[in-house]
Amino acid sequence: MTSGEPMLSEPWRFYFPYTRTTGPTVGEFLCGLRDQKILGIRRTDGTVMVPPHPFDPVTSETLTEMVEVGTEGEVSGWTWVARPLQKHPLDRPFAFALIELDGSDTGFFHAVDAGDENKMSTGMRVKVRWAEELRGHISDIACFVPIDAPDPDYEPAPVELEKPRPPDRWRYDSPFETHYEILAGKSMSVYLRGLQERKLIGMRGPSGNVYIPPHGADSTTGLALEEPVELGQNGTVVRFCIVNIPVRGQQVQVPFAAANILVDGADNTLMALVQGVPHEEVHIGMRVRCVWVDDDQLGASESNIKWFEPNGEPDRPLSEIEGYL
Repeated sequence: MTSGEPMLSEPWRFYFPYTRTTGPTVGEFLCGLRDQKILGIRRTDGTVMVPPHPFDPVTSETLTEMVEVGTEGEVSGWTWVARPLQKHPLDRPFAFALIELDGSDTGFFHAVDAGDENKMSTGMRVKVRWAEELRGHISDIACFVPIDAPDPDYEPAPVELEKPRPPDRWRYDSPFETHYEILAGKSMSVYLRGLQERKLIGMRGPSGNVYIPPHGADSTTGLALEEPVELGQNGTVVRFCIVNIPVRGQQVQVPFAAANILVDGADNTLMALVQGVPHEEVHIGMRVRCVWVDDDQLGASESNIKWFEPNGEPDRPLSEIEGYL
């Protein structure tokens, strides 16, 4: 990386596609939302808690008596959101509020669409605005609105389920994701730009060790990596595992082998797929070479490495790689 080349950066989406099972209590609450009903649960002291929880938060006793509460209530506390984020329930300024629904003794946390911060106040009366499509999810409550707000110009309706389930088996998708900008750093920028040219470039540190992919510092001395080193296209399998369980979003058909490759000339390992041979034939010491994606797919990304495959050379003796096993 020359002094005129900027460090690489890239928007990044961190994502887990969770599906959650609710259990009978929350499942009944969510099923109720599909019917435009809000359900709470009676606690051991006689008060009603919304949303319901299967155990009393004070005594820890099991709770079972579900209670339908009102769809109107009173704001007991709120905060104004002037600049909504992508994941917020509304795309315009709104309030997050605690709402004591009629018949409930606890605050129900949700969004209030008041239109203007000056129209929000503690003690104001609000009512539910249902979503246009009801699917048994907390988002069936689109928001709360002031009690005198006009009704929407649609009639809420439940979405027909492909596989109807009883409340105790209720499930819903609950993906987790966050977005941020990754700054590659100087050493990693050198490595990624090399991949764009089908080159495996490591970085040498003050200890003399060469790292690929490189991090910001020499793991032996703790000092910055200094010198780019172009390595060859070949390496040795020093660790591997066979993946047999498919994962949502996975682009490689199971079973497949994932391995730590000791690239010739490097002092640490690079993780990659091993293809071009039946997975049961992958073994420690196997000599492999890098396989690249097509020209039109090349970018400054580790996905430029398609996989490693056997290169026909004899296995490397275990005595030469025992420190990496």
